[in-house]
Amino acid sequence: MGSIAVDGLIAGGAAGVAMIAYLLPTAGEAPAELLSRFSGMGMQPSALLGAVGHLAVCAIYGMAFSILWRVVRGSDRRFIRVMAGIVYGLILFVTAEWIILPAIQSPLLDIPAVHWGIAHAIYGIMLGYLYRSGRS
Repeated sequence: MGSIAVDGLIAGGAAGVAMIAYLLPTAGEAPAELLSRFSGMGMQPSALLGAVGHLAVCAIYGMAFSILWRVVRGSDRRFIRVMAGIVYGLILFVTAEWIILPAIQSPLLDIPAVHWGIAHAIYGIMLGYLYRSGRS
């Protein structure tokens, strides 16, 4: 199970980079301002802290995807993983946008929802594409 978790961490982190790569030119604000939105609640806003925090969260969600994929004995076919990744990314988006972020009054809510949603779909696409179940 350890290598599966590590594979998920790596795929999730890389997918998080793709997510940020989409948001940087589309969110409508300076890169440092956007990244500082990802700083933890109660912490001094910082682009570096926000970027590292975002990648850490993406890696953890990637690990969760990999473990879930193993538990449900997901397909080795990359197309199926990508489709599952899109669904997973959109579930993360809905959960964040309508439950978690409003509950903590996160500055991430200032990112336009359409771009936030597309970014999560990109995360899911890349997660599904990059994650290798170890059997394929």
